[in-house]
Amino acid sequence: MPHRLRRPSPSVRAAVRGVAALEFALILPLFLTILFAIIHFAVQFGAQQLMTLAASEGARAALQYQPAPDVATALGLRRNRACTSAMALVGTIQARTGNSVSCTTVLTACAHDAALQCLQVRLSYPYRSRPLIPALPYMNNLSPVTMLGLATVQLNPLSLTRAPLAPRPLG
Repeated sequence: MPHRLRRPSPSVRAAVRGVAALEFALILPLFLTILFAIIHFAVQFGAQQLMTLAASEGARAALQYQPAPDVATALGLRRNRACTSAMALVGTIQARTGNSVSCTTVLTACAHDAALQCLQVRLSYPYRSRPLIPALPYMNNLSPVTMLGLATVQLNPLSLTRAPLAPRPLG
């Protein structure tokens, strides 16, 4: 005689549905917390990458020739150009956080050759006090206090006040 499956009674079916709802209610907060943590750290990572890119673009802009009568003026113009270019790239962060990103430039002698000047572009953003998206209560301790973007370029003081040479025609 073949074995027949019995249908569960209506009270057993209702109990099973109740257990599924209970499991869903227990798992949903954990799932949402993990999902929000992934989003939060992705936004942090993107902001850090943007800060680094902006600093390197600012440093690259400092290499562009700025006509000036003397070396000190040329260096000042290049420092301004570096921060202007870097700050243009972090406009999205600036708009969301009330202009909290700051740019500074530091000019020092290069470690490998004292005759050359090294210009460091430094972007600073106080992430923990002005996060891009709000953090969950215990996740704020995992956020960086300050995000930094750093880039350094080497400048030759002898070529700061001279216009670059025009390219020679080929052929």
